[in-house]
Amino acid sequence: LLEVVEAASAASARDDVAVIVTPPALDVEAVKRAGPNLWIFAQAMDLARPGASTGAILPEALAAVGADGVMLNHAERPLEHAQLPQAVEQARTAGLQTLLCAEDVAQATRFAAWGPDVILLEPHELIGTAHHSHRPWIGPANAAVAEVDPRVLVMHAGGVADERDVRAILAQGATGTGCTSAIVRAADRRVTIERMIRAVREGWDARDELVASTTTNDGSETQ
Repeated sequence: LLEVVEAASAASARDDVAVIVTPPALDVEAVKRAGPNLWIFAQAMDLARPGASTGAILPEALAAVGADGVMLNHAERPLEHAQLPQAVEQARTAGLQTLLCAEDVAQATRFAAWGPDVILLEPHELIGTAHHSHRPWIGPANAAVAEVDPRVLVMHAGGVADERDVRAILAQGATGTGCTSAIVRAADRRVTIERMIRAVREGWDARDELVASTTTNDGSETQ
């Protein structure tokens, strides 16, 4: 984990890419020390309140050990949808940002109403698979979320295997993307994560250049 964090920290600084790392709760403090320029989001939290909450992972405790935010409703740690507004609010009150996982466009649109900082749209059937660059739902999802709350960032992931997938997803309009399996299973994790972060920079810049090239001098856009 620390090897990946050190590589991500260096690549983040070099390529000017904001990187979120989601370590287990017990590793948050060590990861924050190793990568102070990274955004450290805990993998989950409990909806308990300070007090009679033995064994619970409280948002206040995560913030106290250096977490910048928390991931909520991951496929492997789902919450009842009725609990999600409360979870977002508790995290925000504790000073944490929130990354809220959604399985499809409908969920992403519904979740945007609760004001998370980031929505991660990740179809469950793609998690742990490889090479799913074409995602026709990216545009509709982004537009639907923006209509509800334009401040919410929308990341798209699941089945991201290498830097080609990263560039393709950014080209389709994602704010960002993510990866776990391809990094932790790589023969050289450091090289893999460096390539993926560089691909985010390249994908973002290529999209900016495309937008600029389709804008005329009078400010109108051409198709």
